[in-house]
Amino acid sequence: MRMFGSFMTAAVALLCAACATDGAAQVSPPTASTTVERTVLKDVYRADPFKPPVVMHSLAEELGTRWDFDDGSLGGFTEITGVENLRVEDGKLVFVLFEKETTLTWKNAGGKSLWPGRNIVRLRLKQAIPESKWTLSLTNSNDDAGEKEEEATAEADAPHRMLIEPTRQGWHDMDFDVSHDAADGFTITIRGGHAGNKIELDSLDFLRPEVAGFFRRTFSIPAGAKVWRATGSFASGTTLYVNGAKLDSGLLDIQDNGRVISLDIAPHLKSGENCIAMTAALGKTSSAFIYFQGQAVLDSGEVIVLDGV
Repeated sequence: MRMFGSFMTAAVALLCAACATDGAAQVSPPTASTTVERTVLKDVYRADPFKPPVVMHSLAEELGTRWDFDDGSLGGFTEITGVENLRVEDGKLVFVLFEKETTLTWKNAGGKSLWPGRNIVRLRLKQAIPESKWTLSLTNSNDDAGEKEEEATAEADAPHRMLIEPTRQGWHDMDFDVSHDAADGFTITIRGGHAGNKIELDSLDFLRPEVAGFFRRTFSIPAGAKVWRATGSFASGTTLYVNGAKLDSGLLDIQDNGRVISLDIAPHLKSGENCIAMTAALGKTSSAFIYFQGQAVLDSGEVIVLDGV
C-alpha cells in the first residue's frame, strides 16, 4: 500500500459536523469472565484501502488564461530557431523544419511559476512526418537558473527533462511529465526531424494530477458502556477526524510512503453516536490510497470494528 502527500481541506467541515467529543475517563480492563480478541497477523492489514479518483488541474484555468495562438501571438514562445515559414495561421502556430536541430523557448506569460513538483506539459500538435525526437527541459529565468537546473538534474525524484519520440501524424496531445521546484518556462529541442517537416501547434497547458478523496462513517457505543481501549491505524500523509478532533499522522514526507501508523483514539470516543472521517489530497503521485482500520474494546469485552470503507 502506498501513500504520499499533502492534505485535502475541502469538505472537511462537513465530515463530522454533527459529532462532538465528551472526553473519556479512566476505564478498568474487561472482567476476567470476558475474552478480548487478540491481534493476529491477518488482522494487521485487514481493512481494504480505496483509491480515490485522479483529477487533472489546469494551470491555464487556474490563472484564467489560455495559451494558444487565436490572437495571432506566439502564445508565450519567446524564441524559435531552426525553422522557416514561421507564422500564425487559423489560430495555429505553423513552421517548417529546415535544420537538424530546432529549439522552441517558452516563458510563463501568466506571471506565475509552474506548480512546485510535478507538472505535465501538454502540447496539442500535429506534424507531417512524425520521425523526430522531442526533448523538453524545464527552465528558470531567475538568477542562477543554470545552477538550479543542474541541481534538479541530480535529484532522482525531480527530473526536469523528458524525451518523447512521437509516431502519430494527426492532431494529438503530447504530454511531458516533468518535475522541478522552481520552473517558470521550458525549452523544447526537436532532433532527427526531416527537413521540410511541417509542424502545427494548437495550444499548450500545464496539468497537475491530484488524487483526492475522503470517507466518513458513524458507529454507536451502547449507552452506559465505557471504552477500555481503542486504536486507529491509518496511512501517513492523511488526516483522521474522530468526533471532530483532528488527529494528524505527522508523517507527510513523501519518503514515508507506505507507512501505516496507529494512534490511541479512546479519549475522543463517547457513548452514543460517534463519527470517524479521513481526508487525503496528493498531488505528486499516480498511485495513492486512503486507508483506515480501527477497533474499540469496551469494558464488557465487546469489540467494535471501525474499519474504513
